[in-house]
Amino acid sequence: MTIYSTISSSPYVTSVKTLWEKLLPRLDLQRTSVDFLTCCNEVIEIITNHLWLRKSDLLRTTHTEALPASTNFIELPYDFIAVECTPVLLDSEGNTIKLVNLPKELLFDSSITEEEGVPEYFDLVGSFVYFYPAPEDAYTVKLEMYGKPAPLTSMSAQLPFAGMFNFLIGDNAVKI
Repeated sequence: MTIYSTISSSPYVTSVKTLWEKLLPRLDLQRTSVDFLTCCNEVIEIITNHLWLRKSDLLRTTHTEALPASTNFIELPYDFIAVECTPVLLDSEGNTIKLVNLPKELLFDSSITEEEGVPEYFDLVGSFVYFYPAPEDAYTVKLEMYGKPAPLTSMSAQLPFAGMFNFLIGDNAVKI
């Protein structure tokens, strides 16, 4: 058994192949000029969406970012899809502060949004994570998230997903 036959028989590849066979007839094939990289990125986006629906570990990543004092939010990176679990804060001594989701009854409570202190709550709004109260000291935010692979920008770019879908990406980009 070759590596390719092992990879191509994996459940992810098989299910993406099946999905692709259903989606290919629905794609707009009336385009007059599309380059190969654009087609590859479209195939990668379809695979990414399918993997996200299955909560695949291929998309899971740990995001760590500094949260300066008096700043009550961070913006998640461009590749952010969803947060997997509750964010945690690490103080300067390495202690972990577990946060809870901001209760809806506190959403319009000005005392929680105007104070500074040790954050107790977080709220995810779009690609921003807000912390309440705003921290009086600097922290490091750590959270598990699902992210999209970076778009291909050159023919020498590394394909995503650890090579599992290389043949599927190339074959179907040509079909587009």
